[in-house]
Amino acid sequence: MNILNAEQIREADRYTIQQESMRSWNLMERASGLFLNQILKDFPNQTRFRILCGAGNNGGDGLAVCRMLLERGYNDTHCYLIPQETYSADNLFNQQLLRSYWADCLHVLENCLHLPIEDDALWVDALLGTGLNRAPEGLYAECITWMNRRTKLVSLDMPSGLYTDGITTHEFVHASKTYTFEAPKEGLLMPQHKVDFSVIPIGLNQAVFNYGQDRPEWYRRSDIKKLKCNRPRHSHKGSYGHLLVVAGSKEKPGAALMTVKAALRTGVGLVTIMLPERIRNTVMTQAPEAMCMHAGLDYVSQLPDFLPASVDAIAAGPGLGTHEKTGSMISELMQIFPDVPLLLDADALNLLAEHKINPKLMNNRALLSPHPGEFRKLVGLWEHDLERLALLSAYSLRECCSIVLKDAYSIYSNCKGHLSYHSGGNTGLAKGGSGDVLTGIIGGLLASGYQRNDAAALGMYLHGSAAELARAAKTEQGMTAMSLIDALPEAWAMLE
Repeated sequence: MNILNAEQIREADRYTIQQESMRSWNLMERASGLFLNQILKDFPNQTRFRILCGAGNNGGDGLAVCRMLLERGYNDTHCYLIPQETYSADNLFNQQLLRSYWADCLHVLENCLHLPIEDDALWVDALLGTGLNRAPEGLYAECITWMNRRTKLVSLDMPSGLYTDGITTHEFVHASKTYTFEAPKEGLLMPQHKVDFSVIPIGLNQAVFNYGQDRPEWYRRSDIKKLKCNRPRHSHKGSYGHLLVVAGSKEKPGAALMTVKAALRTGVGLVTIMLPERIRNTVMTQAPEAMCMHAGLDYVSQLPDFLPASVDAIAAGPGLGTHEKTGSMISELMQIFPDVPLLLDADALNLLAEHKINPKLMNNRALLSPHPGEFRKLVGLWEHDLERLALLSAYSLRECCSIVLKDAYSIYSNCKGHLSYHSGGNTGLAKGGSGDVLTGIIGGLLASGYQRNDAAALGMYLHGSAAELARAAKTEQGMTAMSLIDALPEAWAMLE
C-alpha cells in the first residue's frame, strides 16, 4: 500500500464517500467507532475520559467519540471544544448531537486554566489532524503544551501539531500512543519525531492507494502473506538452497552462532558457516545442523582450501572485525561467486565503508542491512530524516544495491531507490545480536530462492513478529536475541 500525502488522504476520503454513496458524516462515524473500540480494548479498566477537540474534522471525530462513550454508559466523559467562528460541517453536526442529549458534557474552552488536571482520566487529543499546514498558534498552541504535561494521553489519527508530510520543528503532542486511520503518514514515520502509533483500518477505497512508484509503500501482514512460498511435498534439502555464512571472530563467537541458528529457522536446505578455527567448537556444538569451514585462526583471514561447489546466497559480516585480511578474503569470495545473492551486514559494512571491500564487486546482487550508525559511515552525515531518506535512495541507485535501514520503523530501498516502510518489533530488539538474527533470516530466505525485495520484506516481518512473540513470553526487558530465534516457528505460523 502506498503511503499517501495530506492531499491524497483527502482524495481517499472523498473517493470512498463517492463510491459508497454515503455522507461524509457516516465515514466519520465509522472511523470514530473503530477508534473507540481500539482504545477500550487497549485501556479495558479506564472509566474516565476527557477529549480535547478542535474546529475541524479531527475535532469532529473527537466529538463523535465523546457521544459514543456516553451512549455506552461511560458517564464520566467530558469534551472540551476550542471556540472558533466557523467549524467544519461534520464537526458542527456532532456538536448538535452531543448538545441534544448530553449538553452538560460539552464545554467550550476559553483558556487552558479551565481544563481539569485529573491524573486518572485518559485524555484524547483531537485538536488537529492531517490538514495542518502551519505551526499552531494561540489557544491551539497552549493546549498542545498543556497536553504534553499529561501522563495518560492518546492522539486520534495524528498528534496535534505534527505535519502529515515532512519534518516538524515546532511543538506537537507527544502522546503515549497515536491511533492513525487506514495507513501511516510520513510524519509518523520520521524517527526524529519519536511517535508510537498503530493503524486502524477504516475501509477507505483501496484503489486510491495505488499511486505507483512515486510514493513510498507500507507493508501490511496481508501483503507479506502473499510473499510466502509453498513447499511442495515432493522436495528435498537441495530444493531449498545452500546458504554460506561468513561470520564470527575470537572476540565475537555469538554473532556467528545467532546468524546460523536464525538461518536454520527459515527453511533453507543447507547452511555452511565459514569461521575462525578458534570458535569452531563454540558454534558447532550449539548448531550441529550446519556445516563449517575454517577461514583463519582468530578471525576470518583466508579462504579455506576447499570451497562448496555451489552456494545459493552468501551472508557476511556479523562479528567479523575489520581486519584488512578479512576484507580481502570477502572480496575474493565475491569474485569466486560473482552472481550469487549477497547480504552484507555489521562489520562487512564497516569494511565496505573503509574500502577494504570493493563496492563494484556487489555487481547488482547485494542487499545491505545497516543500522543508522553503519549507514552514516557509508554516506556521511545528515541534518534530518528527510535528508537521510534521500541519501538512502541515492546510494541504492548509485551502487545498484538494496538496503534495509534498521530502525524503530525500518526502511527498505530497492536498487531503483524506491522506498518502503516496515513496522513491527519493539524495544526488546535494542540489544546486541538482534541484527545478527535478521541477517540469518534474510540470508536464509535469499538462499531458499526468494528475490531480494521479497526476502527483505518477509525477513523484516518475521523478525518483528518474533520480537512481539518474545515480548509476550519474556517481556521487552527479559527477551534476548536468542528469544527471537526460538519464536521464529510461531512467527511463520502466523502467515498460515
